Amino acid sequence: MEQFIHSEKKPEKKMLEIPNKYIPKLEQFQSEHPEIVYKYYLKIIEEAIIRNKNKAKFYRIEGTNVVAGVEEEDYLDTLYEMQEAFVKKELYELASDCKKLIHDFQINKLISDSQNI
Repeated sequence: MEQFIHSEKKPEKKMLEIPNKYIPKLEQFQSEHPEIVYKYYLKIIEEAIIRNKNKAKFYRIEGTNVVAGVEEEDYLDTLYEMQEAFVKKELYELASDCKKLIHDFQINKLISDSQNI
C-alpha cells in the first residue's frame, strides 16, 4: 500500500515508529489482514486531507529517516483500493468512510483548482 519511501530531514516526533526487524512481519500481516492496516491508513489520509497536506505519512522505520506513506496525487487510488478491501471483508462502514473521504477530497481539489485559475 505504501507508495513512497524516502528520507525525511526532520522526522515528525509523534509518527508511528516500526523497528526495522518487524518490517517483513508488517508486510506479511498487511497482506493477510489488509483491512486492519487500512483502517489506520484511512485515519492518516483523512488527517492529511483535512490539514491540506501533500503527503500522508504512515510510519517511520525506527532509527532511520525512512518514512512510508502516500503522496497527494495517489490519495484517490489508495482510497479506492482500501474501499474495495473493506467491501470484500464486509466492513461497509469503513467503505462508506472511504467513499465520503473520496468525495470530500474531490470537492476540495475542485475548489482549490478553481481558485488557482
